[in-house]
Amino acid sequence: LPTLAFQYQQGQEIKSGLSVDYQVREETATWLTSKGVKFEQVSYQNPLIEAETQRGYTVFALDASTVSPQVAKAINHRCGNWLDANVKLNSDLSLSPYHQRLEQVPKLSDRRKEIFLEAMTQPIPASPQQQNPLASVQPLNSRVADHMQKDLAMAEVATQFIGKSAAPPQIPSSTRNYEQAWANKANTGQYNSHDTIMVSGSGPWRGVTTQQIQTTFCQHYQPLLDLAIAKHASFVVGNAQGTDKLVQKYLKEHNYQLKLTEENYLVGKPMVQEKATSPAHRELWEKKMITLALNSLAAGGDGQRKGVFAKKYLAIHNLETDTLSIEDTTLERGTIYEVQRGKAPTINSFTATEQEMFALPLEMNSHSRDMAQCER
Repeated sequence: LPTLAFQYQQGQEIKSGLSVDYQVREETATWLTSKGVKFEQVSYQNPLIEAETQRGYTVFALDASTVSPQVAKAINHRCGNWLDANVKLNSDLSLSPYHQRLEQVPKLSDRRKEIFLEAMTQPIPASPQQQNPLASVQPLNSRVADHMQKDLAMAEVATQFIGKSAAPPQIPSSTRNYEQAWANKANTGQYNSHDTIMVSGSGPWRGVTTQQIQTTFCQHYQPLLDLAIAKHASFVVGNAQGTDKLVQKYLKEHNYQLKLTEENYLVGKPMVQEKATSPAHRELWEKKMITLALNSLAAGGDGQRKGVFAKKYLAIHNLETDTLSIEDTTLERGTIYEVQRGKAPTINSFTATEQEMFALPLEMNSHSRDMAQCER
């Protein structure tokens, strides 16, 4: 599900919140906590978030006073603009921009709702406030102090740290200090797609050689970068000579797009690649069933088309996600089949008898659509 950031006015106060896929609620809570954001998970039983619950969202109410400009910018970068969620009590009863966007997300099927409700029985506790990991780190000298502002900005948006000093132990090192400051979030080797990892390292100064930097990169950075890249994590990295440049080069070689920020550091995100995949293989009964379902569809509202086929099955085509759902209207089995174009079905509860029925020869009318063209 797309993460939605929203704001609304309550009296004279502006309230903020995040609606996230319930499957990443723990990662979201961890990230908010690491950024010092105070929050509370809204109970899924709260009637005010019924629409979110129906779609599998977890809602976090944020303490706006603890959301720093850097964190707000990071949320904006990931979610887009903050959506206005103010209820508009005007004559046409139009939905707020936030609720309009929410309405575009399809509701959970019965089976997915059961999984959602089971997961939500374990609420996440409200978070303590934490500060920037580098807030208490003192710069080595006045020159380093200027560059450290960039590092503070990176730490503000990061969830983990990768870094190992290439300097000998007797030589002062900012990277060594940063590793200590990040503590158990430094060089973990445990990453996920929601992580933004700050990468910092030595440059060719204070007696550190290029060979030392290259050796440290190969021995320490590359294995950790490989683990994070495999999980499609994001990165923030500086733009100095030495380790920064090696990291930038490595990320580019692994299909990451780098974008320079106003604070003069780079954000690295994996580039989305279109995969040349063949349409999912479908058995004869499934092809014929889909054809019947598609032929029954009629124009409808709310971004859906619906139709009844074989006298008992309700077909629902979600136009936004291009997903076809089938419900049994007589036995009240709920959603018994769900598939997205070109993919394997995520739900298939048709019985063997039903499959045999669909496999029987059908008299196809002139309006039948060729399944090869549909490629569902």
